[in-house]
Amino acid sequence: MKITTNKGKTFDVNWAFGPTSASGSLMIELADNRPLSEISADFEGNRKIEKTNETKPGVTEVYEGFTELTIIQRNKNGSVLVKLEKPA
Repeated sequence: MKITTNKGKTFDVNWAFGPTSASGSLMIELADNRPLSEISADFEGNRKIEKTNETKPGVTEVYEGFTELTIIQRNKNGSVLVKLEKPA
């Protein structure tokens, strides 16, 4: 599964889904060993993120307006969790 940001960056991700029912946020988990500050710069301020999945060719999910980075954390397994929300 891959996501591509409107900044032109593409990332392999473990999963991405949204909007969540609890907060209406977009959640993304990816394997990335860079410092969190570098990863956050790639996600904050994106107007559009497109998700493609090689198991579903021709299907693209588009997430628009999730410009605010509210959580970024490194999980115990080394993956990175990114939570994005739409501005209020």
